[in-house]
Amino acid sequence: MFQKYLKGGGRYKNMNKKIILSIALLTLLGLAIFVSASELKWGFTTTDTQVEEKSLNLIKGWNLIQGLADPSFIVAGTQGRVNSQGYVKAIFAFNPINKEYVRVYPNPERTSLDALPPSILQLPMWVYSSKGGESISYQTESLTGNFQFTWPAGWNFISISNEMVGKSLDEIKGTCNIEKAYMWDTPEISGGGRWEQIPSDGKFNRDFVGLGFVIKFTSECKLGTSADGIITPPPAIPNTAQCTDSDGGLNYYIQGTASGTTSEGDSGTASDGCGSYLANGIVTPTNTLTELYCENNILKEIKYNCSSGCQNGACI
Repeated sequence: MFQKYLKGGGRYKNMNKKIILSIALLTLLGLAIFVSASELKWGFTTTDTQVEEKSLNLIKGWNLIQGLADPSFIVAGTQGRVNSQGYVKAIFAFNPINKEYVRVYPNPERTSLDALPPSILQLPMWVYSSKGGESISYQTESLTGNFQFTWPAGWNFISISNEMVGKSLDEIKGTCNIEKAYMWDTPEISGGGRWEQIPSDGKFNRDFVGLGFVIKFTSECKLGTSADGIITPPPAIPNTAQCTDSDGGLNYYIQGTASGTTSEGDSGTASDGCGSYLANGIVTPTNTLTELYCENNILKEIKYNCSSGCQNGACI
């Protein structure tokens, strides 16, 4: 259940130990890319980017962890630094543009890595551990960009950041229309796992800053709150035009004229009319009456079969 990610005993603890980012962290991935603040399209990295040290318990199987792109990022572990690094058997990143996985470790897919956004260390990666319950500390890029990124439509991998703590998806959705969101639940004993859906009103807990989750957006958007300057469009102008019908409604024996707006937003004026068909160059009336009427201030129509015939927009 999602509640296990919200209360107590967190796997992740932000150590808040920040240092200047070394080029080594990025060159391990071939991602020593720096762009200006005006290029915050699907992520960014700047020359003043910092890193921080995080502590967590690796769970046997797949873990969704922010920025652990190489075992060498691990600086300490319960069984020693070298042993802890050895438990990491595979790492995959997710490309938010083409929605494909990219192998980061071992045998990195260099061509595909080059296509990743420069913000890749800000995003969670799949890390496979052969051992569960191993407490490690690792260093990676400081998580700062969720509310600055422009996220593409479809599935995205997002890391829980400090700015999201104490807030729900509803409170940080910004300009995004969220279709669905999930966290990965990995049982420590079995090594299996399953997706757990995140309720829109569930609050993110500080203990899980750096944990990853997946979310699907219906269109390109930015996360954020009103305090971050994210302002939704103003409400639409209300439909104040009154719907009117001269024959008083569903009156099949008097031709009426109705004015108003349909449920599709089309506005206009029209009269009740009899159906007809064209055959051999001759127009022949039918017994079908198109009756216009108003309902809840919406202009509607109904087809009615006149038993004795239809003439001049009314049943005979």
